[in-house]
Amino acid sequence: MHELYSDPVAMQHLESELPRSVEESKRWVKDKIDLHDETGLSLWAVVLSATGEVIGDAGLHLLEDGETVEVGVRIVRRLWGRGYGREAADACVEAGFRELDLVRVVGVTDPANQAAIRAMRQGGMTEVGLETHYGREWIVFEVTRT
Repeated sequence: MHELYSDPVAMQHLESELPRSVEESKRWVKDKIDLHDETGLSLWAVVLSATGEVIGDAGLHLLEDGETVEVGVRIVRRLWGRGYGREAADACVEAGFRELDLVRVVGVTDPANQAAIRAMRQGGMTEVGLETHYGREWIVFEVTRT
């Protein structure tokens, strides 16, 4: 996970300071485990089934309003463009609908993140528009259970 979390290009749309050491990345992972224990939602490891390699994280979590569920995905940069992020996002949304009985999941990204916007559109999400979250403006997409 440190390969991903410490990569300034892969994490360029994240507002927090990136971990500078493996120990700091381990604290990020621990925070995700704690969040899962607290809310039942979090980002989980994305693992290549063929090799067992951890290549990123993906999952569902609550936006700061405490009610809206967002899907999030991050994949190590060396594997971008291979469909792993889209596959992980689809699995997370499907699990949210099937296992958690959600009716709506959003995707939130920086308006400059064209790759994420393209991926959300290709994944069947509908653009909602600009919204303020975490003190700044984001473009929001949604998908609803049918």
